[in-house]
Amino acid sequence: MPLELDHLFYMVEDEAQAEAWASALRLEESYRRQHPGQGTTNICCCFNNAYLEFLWVDDPQAVASDVSAPLAFAARSAWGNLGTSPIGISIRHGEDEALPFETWQYTPSYLPEGVTISMARDSDDARQPLLFAPPGGCRPDSWTGDRAVPLNVAELVSVEIGVPAGMEPSTGLIQLAELGLIQLTGGQLQWGLTLTLHQPGDPIPTELMLPIW
Repeated sequence: MPLELDHLFYMVEDEAQAEAWASALRLEESYRRQHPGQGTTNICCCFNNAYLEFLWVDDPQAVASDVSAPLAFAARSAWGNLGTSPIGISIRHGEDEALPFETWQYTPSYLPEGVTISMARDSDDARQPLLFAPPGGCRPDSWTGDRAVPLNVAELVSVEIGVPAGMEPSTGLIQLAELGLIQLTGGQLQWGLTLTLHQPGDPIPTELMLPIW
């Protein structure tokens, strides 16, 4: 299978902000999940082919552990004060499909034994978006059984990453743009995320922009 966008996350302060932002974007929650040992919780809003995740820190001790610390969730959650990036970009790929960035293997305790997540090495810099690739994966509209969730029925057709002025995008980010998986727009005040959705029967695309002020 070709490389595809699996999901995107944007870090928020807490559960209340996650719910408020989802409501402001008129998105229905599909599910939420806690990540034991990683120290984060999310609210996910699923589209046909991908999903948007609002992610926050709920256990500062866990995010500072030796396992989770390289992901810099604490620093990323303070993006408004530190100038870090609150954005995560997850890539869906086949077992034999090479990723467009050098990786290391992340082994959080909430995953089954032997399962790892490939993390981009140049995402170790918290000023850059976190790029990663979970094992396997498929479109939300093909999830079945216990995994099936309510969908915000729309197709994600493009993702634009707003890059702060003076910030050079990481090599991995540039490679994703060259593959056509994302678009990069420079000269922004801070890291921004714009999703363009196509709603069935609606000729005018819908844009979702983060952060929300």
